[in-house]
Order: sequence, then C-alpha cells, then structure tokens
Amino acid sequence: YLHRPWEAPADTLAAAGVTLGENYPLPVVEHKTAREAALAAYESIR
Repeated sequence: YLHRPWEAPADTLAAAGVTLGENYPLPVVEHKTAREAALAAYESIR
C-alpha cells in the first residue's frame, strides 16, 4: 500500500497512524476517469 495508501484496509492505516485527508492527502486525480476524459477529448479532435 506504499504507493496507494487509500487502498489499504482501515486497520492498517490506523496502525500506521494515517488518517486519509487529515495527515495524508487524498488522491488529487482519479486516474481512470482522467484517462477516459483525455481519450474522449483526443478522439473528438482527431
């Protein structure tokens, strides 16, 4: 979960003292959604 801590179970986060959105930031971008939007935008100008 080192690179995606928001996917870690709640007990793992609690044991590490991590509270998402408080002492560790939430993800800024949802990559799947951003990818789909970028592909749609590219397709519309192609």
